Amino acid sequence: MIGDARDEAQGCVQCSILNVGGGDTHIRLDDEAVTAAALRELGMERLRARDDSIMAVVVEQGPAACLAWALLRTCLLAAVAPGGVCRTWVPLLELLQPFLAWDATTEFRYHKSAHPALLPFRGDDWDVCLTEGRRGDADEWAGCSPLSLLAAHPTALVHHLRADMAGPSLMFLARRRDMPHVTKPVLLQLLTDGTGGLEGALRALDLGNMHPDQGGLEVPAHADMRATLAAHPEWALPIRCVVATQPFASQVLRDAAWLNRTVLWPSRLVLMQLTAANLGRVDITPAGAAAAVLIACPRAWPACTMPLPVRHWAGAPLPALAASPDLRVASQRVRFSSASATKDELVEAVDAVVFELGGDVAYSRHWLRRAVTATFTNAAPAIEALLRCRNGRLTAGGAAVTAAFV
Repeated sequence: MIGDARDEAQGCVQCSILNVGGGDTHIRLDDEAVTAAALRELGMERLRARDDSIMAVVVEQGPAACLAWALLRTCLLAAVAPGGVCRTWVPLLELLQPFLAWDATTEFRYHKSAHPALLPFRGDDWDVCLTEGRRGDADEWAGCSPLSLLAAHPTALVHHLRADMAGPSLMFLARRRDMPHVTKPVLLQLLTDGTGGLEGALRALDLGNMHPDQGGLEVPAHADMRATLAAHPEWALPIRCVVATQPFASQVLRDAAWLNRTVLWPSRLVLMQLTAANLGRVDITPAGAAAAVLIACPRAWPACTMPLPVRHWAGAPLPALAASPDLRVASQRVRFSSASATKDELVEAVDAVVFELGGDVAYSRHWLRRAVTATFTNAAPAIEALLRCRNGRLTAGGAAVTAAFV
C-alpha cells in the first residue's frame, strides 16, 4: 500500500512539474522552458559522446522517422562540433548526400557515391539550419497548412503531417547561400506500396494536389497554404525528394539527372535510398521482406514530374515550370555530328569529356555523313557532353557540334 501511494505521489509530482494532465500523451515542452532546456542539453551531451540511443527508438516508427532524426542529428552535431568548426548552417547537399540514390551507371569512379556531375544541386547552392522537430498534426495547427508552420518556425523539421493533407512525410526550409533572404521548402516523401509507387510519391510532393477540396469546396488548410504562398511565392516550387528503401532503376536515375539540368531545375527532383549503411547500421528492412525490386519509370513518366498549378489561386501568377521539349527520357547513346569536323575529331572531342568524368565509351561511325554515335557506360559524360554541345563548350576541330539522345 505504501509503495502504491508513493508511486501515485511521484506521478502527481511529475505531472505537475511537466505540466501534463491525465489524458496527455506527450509533454508540452513549449510550456516548460526549463524542462525543455534540460532535456535538450542532456540529449546533446549524449550525441557529443556518440551515444545515439534515439535512433534505436525511432526505428520502431518506420523509415521516415529514422530519416527525420538522421537529418536533425546532423545539424545538431554540426552546431556543437569541437575545435572551432561548429556550423549553424549545413549545406543541403552535405545533409542529403549520404542518402542520394545511385547505381553503376551514375556512380563516381573515385567514391561509392553519386557522380558529382549528376547531383541535383551544387554544394554552395543551399544551406539548412535545423534546431528542432515539430509535429504537423499538433492541435495548435489544426486547419493550417504545414507551410505556415515552417514560416513561423523556419529552423524546424516538420513531421507527422496530417493524413488528410495528401502531402509529404517531412519538410523543412533551405536558404540560398548567395541570397540568404531567399528560402525554399524541402519536401520529402517516403515511397511505399501505399503511396502508389513513384508517381504517387510525386503527387504527394505537388502543392497542386495538397489539401484536397471537400464537396467541391476549398478546405481551411488550403486557404491557409494560399496565404503563405502569397507571402512566399518562391515556395511554390519546392525541392522535392522521393525517399525509398528499394533501389531505383538506372533509367529513373538517369532521367532525374537529365531533367534537373534542363527542365526541373527550379524545382529539383532528388532521389534518395535509405539503407542500413547510411542510417548508421540501423536495419529498416521488415522481417520476411521480399528481395529488392527496382523502382521503374511509371506509365506517365516523365510528364508526372511536372507539378500542377495551385488550386483556387487568384493572385499574381506563381512561379511555374515551363514546358520544354527536354521533358523526355535520357539515354546513354548520343549521336554527335558536325558540318565540318571529321569523325576522328568528333571522337577526340567526346573522349576528352569521358577522360574528365570517367566511364568508358564505344563509337559507331556514320559513313554517309560527319557523325558518330557514342554509347557510354556512365550517364555523367553522356549528359555533360550533350549539354556542352548546346552551349558551345564542346567543339571538334574548332567546329560546332550538335548532339542528341538516340
